[in-house]
Amino acid sequence: MFLNRKEELIKHMKQSLHDIQTHLMSLEMLSTQYDSMQSLTIPQAIRFTDYSSSIKILNECIYNQKKNSQIVVSFENLIKTTLAALLDFSELLNNFQKQIEEDGYFLKNYHNNVIQILIDKNKQNFENELKTNQFRKAALNEEFQQRNTFLSSQMINSIFPLNNMVFDSTHFQSRTIATEMEMPTTLKPKVVQLIKTEYENKANDQFNEVMQKNIKMEEEEMPIKNCIENDVLLHPKDLLTNNEPPKVIKKIEIGCYQCSKKKQIKPQISMENNSKKDINTSQVSDTKKVDGEQQEEQLNQNKEIPKNVFEQTKVIETCHHIIQEVQERKSDDNQSKHLLNLPWYKKEPKQENDFKKIDLKKSHDHRLVENKKPQILIKKIQVVQQQKVTRNYLKEQKQEIRQKSLTVDKFLTTSDMKQIYKWCAKNVESVVFDSEINSTDLGSTEFFEAMRTITGFIICIEDFEKNRFGVYLTRKITDSNTFFMDQKCFVFKLKEKGREKFDRYLIRPNLNKFAFKIDKKDSNSLFNVGDGDIIMMRKNKQQELWCSCKMNAFDYDGRKVGICGEQNNSTFKIQKFAVYTLKN
Repeated sequence: MFLNRKEELIKHMKQSLHDIQTHLMSLEMLSTQYDSMQSLTIPQAIRFTDYSSSIKILNECIYNQKKNSQIVVSFENLIKTTLAALLDFSELLNNFQKQIEEDGYFLKNYHNNVIQILIDKNKQNFENELKTNQFRKAALNEEFQQRNTFLSSQMINSIFPLNNMVFDSTHFQSRTIATEMEMPTTLKPKVVQLIKTEYENKANDQFNEVMQKNIKMEEEEMPIKNCIENDVLLHPKDLLTNNEPPKVIKKIEIGCYQCSKKKQIKPQISMENNSKKDINTSQVSDTKKVDGEQQEEQLNQNKEIPKNVFEQTKVIETCHHIIQEVQERKSDDNQSKHLLNLPWYKKEPKQENDFKKIDLKKSHDHRLVENKKPQILIKKIQVVQQQKVTRNYLKEQKQEIRQKSLTVDKFLTTSDMKQIYKWCAKNVESVVFDSEINSTDLGSTEFFEAMRTITGFIICIEDFEKNRFGVYLTRKITDSNTFFMDQKCFVFKLKEKGREKFDRYLIRPNLNKFAFKIDKKDSNSLFNVGDGDIIMMRKNKQQELWCSCKMNAFDYDGRKVGICGEQNNSTFKIQKFAVYTLKN
């Protein structure tokens, strides 16, 4: 089997034990000499003695110093050699431990194989008896099931006792648990709290700096979108009067990323037909009396508009499919203000023939009146910088926020993590899924995506009655809607009605193939542990989390109350559950 390796290890162990014993005896002898060393001081008598006497005294001091130095050097060398021998012995013990684990694994498999042969023999015997005794089929089947159940219960997961589990090469007391330990301190509680808050504030400041840098980098890469507002520019002659200009009429957004066409924005004249009450009749002349000379004078006055007004219009990039017109804003008195005094308004009420004249005049150039000058609309460009937020950017920000909140999880207490370490010889590292932060809605794959990236984990669940329980698995979940086998799987209890109560129950050997399963994303259930021992499900339109507990696949040692407290074999509402990774 493995006799050669075992004999070699035993031979080296005997030799190492002999060497270590020799070193320890030498250390004991030297320690007595080291303890009896004479303390060295400079005698005060040399100040009062003659030269020859002081030389003798100083020579004795040097002799004592050399004697002590010899003891110290030999003691230091012996300590080094002893440490080296102990290190070699430690490595030898690690190899011995691995060999013992292999032996235990071999013996466990040997035992289970023998039991499996007995099960096969039992099945073969049952089939042979069925051929001869067909009328005792039910009785034979019952006897076969009882024998089969008894033999299956003889299967073992390990030959080692549960309270004396074989750990890795490093002793578990020398390992550090990756959590906030309650260390003894002489500081006052207020000082400790101040230190904790300062540490949390520094962590938050670092997180905010990273977020601001990401946002600045995104802003530098964003395109600029222009926002153009129409403003009113008065005619120079109207500046001398107290006439109020009309309000802003239109707003145009430009800046297309698909095409870049250059278009000259021309001055626009906005005209509205106002009621007769809004028109100053003293300033309106009769259109029938306007002759050709007056019309020429009006056109000449229009030509007097300064050219600078038209030079202020700018060539801008625009596109027809992103121009958005905004409706005209109304004044507070809900009366529209006239921009131009149109020539077809009169004191007398309009006749039907007048409307025909209006339509004809609209087709020609507007005939302006002497007393009013056109109001010119000039475009003013106002640059507004906007961010282009992509879906990937939003996902990254959500993931960073979730990761930040996940890393500060305090769901499990220090005593909980210590107890988990005693059970599985692994430290709780970090939380990868939290039902209060991550999505558990119907159709969401966030739970499966988090589980498929880890190997070895615990799921901790807590209901509204402060019962805290969960499951431990060593397998990696690579698929959904499929049960995974795990011989080392067990369920555990941490709290019952808010009080600490540590229990764990190993999975039965004949049901270890039903250790864990993640259900489909469109299923009402989220995951299943064992043969219905723990089923996490979604209920109601609010997608609330509910859990059901039964006592089927795990060995509860004949107990009536399992991991869920008094709520076993029932369905109850869940407050929270979280998934934690483990490390050696």
